[in-house]
Amino acid sequence: MEVIWFPFSQKPWLKVWSNEPQKPASSRAVSGVYNYAFSDNIPLFISNIIKGILVAKPKLVPAFGILQSVTTTLALKGGANRENLYNQVVSNTSARSLTGDGVNNETITEEEFEAFLPYIEAVESTQPENTHARSLFAQNYDIWGPAWKTLVYVRETTLRVTANGYAVHLNRADVQPFLHDFANVYLRLQSEYAGRGQYPIAGPMEIRVTGVDKTDGLNLSNAKPPALSATTDTQDANLDTVVWLDLLTFADMPWAGEFYQEVEEWLYQQLPAHQVRVEWSKGWGYIATGAWKNEDFIANTVPTTFSTATRSYEETAARLREYDPHYLFASSLVRKLVP
Repeated sequence: MEVIWFPFSQKPWLKVWSNEPQKPASSRAVSGVYNYAFSDNIPLFISNIIKGILVAKPKLVPAFGILQSVTTTLALKGGANRENLYNQVVSNTSARSLTGDGVNNETITEEEFEAFLPYIEAVESTQPENTHARSLFAQNYDIWGPAWKTLVYVRETTLRVTANGYAVHLNRADVQPFLHDFANVYLRLQSEYAGRGQYPIAGPMEIRVTGVDKTDGLNLSNAKPPALSATTDTQDANLDTVVWLDLLTFADMPWAGEFYQEVEEWLYQQLPAHQVRVEWSKGWGYIATGAWKNEDFIANTVPTTFSTATRSYEETAARLREYDPHYLFASSLVRKLVP
């Protein structure tokens, strides 16, 4: 399953994947990747415009989060045109008040709507124009096809954002209470920052729940799991589920480093380090000025996260040193991770 929860909105986009050998009658068959045209056809210049607007005027973040949420709801049914969006989200109220949990009703002002017209027009260009096409496209919220293709939906024309990333190893029974606590911490921080006029997280919270990496079923003798995979199995059989956590925003958003640092500190205070691994391709090791800059986290915490893995961090590091003894292929970050 996957959750995409836009900031300051009330209804997350929930995706659930199930194994269905035969196409259900209500589903639309797909044979390729990138099946959400409304989200992955945002030209770079428009992405840069949105980034520029939000970096310069962070107080527009709640409006953009609401707009993205409503756009997604309408676009999944093929109806995210300018008129429908305007009727759905624009309010005559000139001020927005947040509730105690940092969430408001899903309306924005006409001025805010106009500010994001480049984004709205880009989405509108992906929507069907006639009723018959819309009836077919309306199945976009229920698609059926090869798993590896329905899972792929991010490409070079998706909105350009940055993100932190962690893979939290849990027992399946603990997933719901953990996500409840994590969501509450996120909402609390969102509200506290907003109270100071700060809106560092301009993109959605993304949550994915998967299993762990196992070698069962590979039909290979002496097969070993990936050495440094965030989902490599641990020696604790009770940790059978991985919860992936990402908070997305635009690069250069004011106060993003501080927000990410607080989230990271909370995660490692709540759980032992071996249950919280970093997602290598995302941001981690935060200080106020950004990712991969917390020297203690890089030198000590990251190795500890693999302390219960089927292969130790030091064993893998030793193998890397053997393959590249002169660090010819190592970046400055790799040199810190494998000194």
